[in-house]
Amino acid sequence: MSKLNKLVNCAKAAILLFFLFSSSAFAGNIEITNWNENTHLNADGKSSSITVQGKVSGLAANEIITSFSIIFDPLRDMKIIQVICDSNFADYTFSGNSLSVKFPKNKTNNSNFSLYFTYEEKYDKINKFLRQEAISIPSFAVGANAKVVINFPGYLESATLNPNITKNGSSFIYQNIVPKDGVHEVIKLTATQSVWDVALKIKVSAPQPLNKLIITMPTYFQNGGQKVENEIATSSAVPLDQSIAGELKTVKYDTADKEIVIKNKARISVGAVNRALITRNPNNYLSVTKDELTILTPILDQIKRDPKYQRLPLYAKIGGFVHDYIKYDLRYIGRLSGIREILQSRAGVCTEYARLFNALARVALIPSLIVDGAACGEYQDCRGHAWNMIYYNGTWIDVDPTWDLMSGVVSSSHIYFNDSEKGGVGIQYFDGGVKVESKVDFDMTNQL
Repeated sequence: MSKLNKLVNCAKAAILLFFLFSSSAFAGNIEITNWNENTHLNADGKSSSITVQGKVSGLAANEIITSFSIIFDPLRDMKIIQVICDSNFADYTFSGNSLSVKFPKNKTNNSNFSLYFTYEEKYDKINKFLRQEAISIPSFAVGANAKVVINFPGYLESATLNPNITKNGSSFIYQNIVPKDGVHEVIKLTATQSVWDVALKIKVSAPQPLNKLIITMPTYFQNGGQKVENEIATSSAVPLDQSIAGELKTVKYDTADKEIVIKNKARISVGAVNRALITRNPNNYLSVTKDELTILTPILDQIKRDPKYQRLPLYAKIGGFVHDYIKYDLRYIGRLSGIREILQSRAGVCTEYARLFNALARVALIPSLIVDGAACGEYQDCRGHAWNMIYYNGTWIDVDPTWDLMSGVVSSSHIYFNDSEKGGVGIQYFDGGVKVESKVDFDMTNQL
């Protein structure tokens, strides 16, 4: 399975909040004491209000500050709604995404100031299935008391597990003292409901009549925590017999056709309002090889000690490590690297991320499995994808180390096909000497 765009690339579609203050206004003469921000997300972008409070220091006896400028990223489509400075409607200009504000009264040493402004912003594009937003406070606000609140609409749910951000209802809250490098945090959201028409097609072919053969396949779409409706399976050839045992389906044929096409169709609904209970015995998802145990135990110990992940639950520490350790490389599509090769190359696609996470989780005694499915990238192009399910706090949840989604909620485009341990399509062919080929393909169309 492969993925068109790594999530980091998808982040290019997110709007990052960068503030650059002119050197003439803030040449070491302004100390920011408070930074407060309140943002409301909407379907087109956001509306925000920002309050900055500070004081002037370090001026010579005969120096004053009369105005200052805030320079925003020139690519942002912004509209200033209101500017208030020191409790007065401010004299300001906004051109080329540069906001110039005149102080109502000139500032000298130890003068306090307060700036409040509101703006609206339209985004060029928003990822329909995984929306990203940035919480960004510039480094010149170092030492300031900061509080940033991002309010999101009810048709979105959080897909974020960020130890620096709390969630209260439909709001994300960052509250801390601004560090020397400023604040750069990312939150992720996805739709609470998404409906897909999915068709998974299996094609088996040979240069001569297929005659007698048995095709085994997973029972697709089942027990993946999603709502499945209108499921139907069709075959281009009439089967002699078919049966289901556990999560495997067996179909027997005796046909003169040179090609058999089996289609599995269903309407799949995902998201918070459609989330279904997953019934799996967690004890069946803990096995590891001796080799995996030997090579991964020291790495797991290192992950547990790494201060970078210290405020996360263990499974998320592992997910963060895997996401950071592997470099996404399209050359690995279809390669299906083993654990040793993954550790050595530090490269791969979603299958390598999922395999390394799966093995590390099991070494940590966290029940885990690899999901074969599909998901849609930055430009809503849906491709095959692999991620993981884990058993955590008495329930099964989805995690995606490739896309760095560790909250238990993945995107509303993640569609479960089957558990990779159950295997793919198997063919038992009774007329030897003929090469039989099989191909699995799919398409998915968003209906909501």
